[in-house]
Amino acid sequence: MRLAAAMFALATSIAAHGGYFRVSTGQSSAQVQLDVAHSHYYLITPLDMNSIPGSPDFILGGAFVMKAGSQSSQDITMDLFEAAIPLPPITGSETVIPAVPGPPLATATFTHAQFCAQVAGNCQSFAEHRFDFLVPQMLDPFKNYFVRLSSPLPANAQNEAYFIKEPNPYVLTFTDEPAPVPEPSTFALAALGLAAALRFARRR
Repeated sequence: MRLAAAMFALATSIAAHGGYFRVSTGQSSAQVQLDVAHSHYYLITPLDMNSIPGSPDFILGGAFVMKAGSQSSQDITMDLFEAAIPLPPITGSETVIPAVPGPPLATATFTHAQFCAQVAGNCQSFAEHRFDFLVPQMLDPFKNYFVRLSSPLPANAQNEAYFIKEPNPYVLTFTDEPAPVPEPSTFALAALGLAAALRFARRR
């Protein structure tokens, strides 16, 4: 009974948290280029969080309307950082937002082939592309964060670049998402751990 109860708790614990969301732009304005000279930054403030008062929010990744140039070949990466204070005036997605020192909190990288596979190979037309972090990232409701889209593609070579639809005006949207369902392997590992703990408890 204890093992069954613990497994039920594991299955429901994610849903007990606050909101799950993806960062997205309004995608209603002109296209902008993404290459080594044009990274794009999207700020997440405490006002964007706390969909359930008193509960943490989790970011799953991003959802951006994008396309690739006819000769694009490089990776494209979305990184999550904690933003440093003070924040600069945000005038557009190429406004560089300073990060707290340290590596990204989470990273999602597409190869060009993976980017195209999301849209069945038709990656030279605008379509939604989802960037998923390996695990949802819990955000502190008292801190600022940002995501950065970047690629090492050559600067200003339009046939090799990626393109993204920008919002107009500059306002981000945060798409509500259902809580992710743990993989079967997660349950299996949890069951093994719980079984081992029960055996240890019995021996004592």
